[in-house]
Amino acid sequence: MKNIQLTDEDYTMLKELCNLRKTQDNRSTRNPIWLVQTQEYRVCNPDYSQYKYVLHDEEGNLIKPTDNFESFKSQVREYIEESRDDIDFKDEEKYGDYSFEKTYDFETIIEWIENYRIAELNYSCFFVQTIEHYYRTVAYFLTDKEAKKYLKYQAHNLTNPRTYVDYCGYSNLGYLPKVMDLFSRIEFK
Repeated sequence: MKNIQLTDEDYTMLKELCNLRKTQDNRSTRNPIWLVQTQEYRVCNPDYSQYKYVLHDEEGNLIKPTDNFESFKSQVREYIEESRDDIDFKDEEKYGDYSFEKTYDFETIIEWIENYRIAELNYSCFFVQTIEHYYRTVAYFLTDKEAKKYLKYQAHNLTNPRTYVDYCGYSNLGYLPKVMDLFSRIEFK
């Protein structure tokens, strides 16, 4: 048996960590690692689409993606209704004859937005694009408790966040699985 020197603070932290690793729900995963993930979107092959109608803001961030044309029209209508104080939509000379009460196809709506409103709306693009959502890992933790704490204090920086459990990897012969095993073997007196 070997001895190591630890500060009181390090000893307390290590004791708590080992206790949590032994008692928390491991979600049926050997040596679990908790990941905090945020949802993001990326362009993908149309054969694997989740969303087709996309609004982009001026920085290119995706806003309110949908796979339903009526929902897309509703989003555009909602934005325009919110913008009525800033834009005089009754100026037919400037904007042409346009009303959401009329039935228009997608191309007509896009043409109208691009021709008449693009400079005055905060959205720079309204178009069809095939995208998918995925989760990007933003932080790693040794305990579920730590991950949930992070979710709370970083919620303002995350989109539809979740915790996800992963492991060290199949047949990983490196130090990480050995260190993770060590947490379950350490005994405190």
